[in-house]
Amino acid sequence: MIFGIIILFLLDLPVFPIDDQCRNPVSYRFYSKDDILFYTHYFFPDYCSSNSQGNFSESRDIGRNSSFVRPFEEKEIYRNRIPETAGYFIDYCLGEIRNISLKERNVSLDIFTTIDPEYQKFIEDRAKIHFIEKKKQDSSKQPFDFRNTEIAAIALDVTTGGIRGMIGGKNYSAENKYNRAVSSRRQISSTIKPFLYALAIESKGFLPDSLFEDKPVSMLDREGLSWKPKNFYPYYLGKVTLKKAIVVSINTVAVQLIQMTGVHEMAGLSRRIFGIEEVSPGNRIMDNPSLSLGSIDLTPLELAAGYLVLANGGIRTPVFSVRRISDRKGVTLADFEPVSGDRMKRIFSRTTVSMIIDFLKTVVTEGTAKEFYRRNLDFEIAGKSGSSPSDSWFAGFTTDTIDFNCENKYALRLHGK
Repeated sequence: MIFGIIILFLLDLPVFPIDDQCRNPVSYRFYSKDDILFYTHYFFPDYCSSNSQGNFSESRDIGRNSSFVRPFEEKEIYRNRIPETAGYFIDYCLGEIRNISLKERNVSLDIFTTIDPEYQKFIEDRAKIHFIEKKKQDSSKQPFDFRNTEIAAIALDVTTGGIRGMIGGKNYSAENKYNRAVSSRRQISSTIKPFLYALAIESKGFLPDSLFEDKPVSMLDREGLSWKPKNFYPYYLGKVTLKKAIVVSINTVAVQLIQMTGVHEMAGLSRRIFGIEEVSPGNRIMDNPSLSLGSIDLTPLELAAGYLVLANGGIRTPVFSVRRISDRKGVTLADFEPVSGDRMKRIFSRTTVSMIIDFLKTVVTEGTAKEFYRRNLDFEIAGKSGSSPSDSWFAGFTTDTIDFNCENKYALRLHGK
């Protein structure tokens, strides 16, 4: 069921700079995944002011805030009732378009995106409900200023990798456009463990009932110093199965796994999973044993892309926001619809992924993410929580991958450090 409602409404007079050389503004019309027009973005290319060549990267955005006003004949446009924070998604698409090779940019275009009003509304509603509930819960326990807490969320289509929804912060405005979903790199902590466990299963042949001992461990870090990580809770459980270790997020077992599989191997796997080996080869994910506990900084979008591998049966699928671009005559200028097998890479076997998914389903019903699941979701999902001194994460999937990142750990109360 689609929650968004198509409406026709009258916009305020568009804000246009007063310039006699500007005959008509350029507009980009944005369409949802169902080809429904939901937003029109207006701007004047540079040539309107003085530059006859024009330059998209320096074009003047008049779709939102300006101190100049000029009437415009097209005062009415159709707009799908997508929540206001979809502004983060629109800005992200505009950034992606700048990176696309087009013969002509300073013309009006139709941008067909991947956003789904249903999923955008879903993640926004869940975020709002969560803050309301946590405010009530914490009011009697400890004073806490939620105005300093932020949130980011991503919803991806498992089959295609298309972004179905995006939240870059609690409130989108002209003064608050910083998109935490794609720009804020945070330590991902225990959300990395499913990938380490998958590597151990494939390289060492471990099974769900393989036994390990939860006990004090130590390793030498990349500087040659002794590293002695501890569990979130100040005790050890002794003999535990592989499945139990991830369900309750035992740090000592994760460290034992990276000792067995190899730090270098896990670092290389992480670069492939999160798709950053081509962007930052070797310097964002270092060969360090602390990688077993998620000591790397990723954006929510990068982490969501990693969980897409699990949700898609072990295959890495590129994430994208724009399906195609056409001119106003309907001529396709660029097409980004995925082709089966195109740009996809198998990372884990289906057998391995099925075991990991079984682990993660138990994590949300019996393990470290059960409180978050109980308060925020009402359907079956596989997922993993994680927390650092400043942040809390939840990454999970059903037919879509939804990834949350709060910039204050007290907002989610997730464990699995």
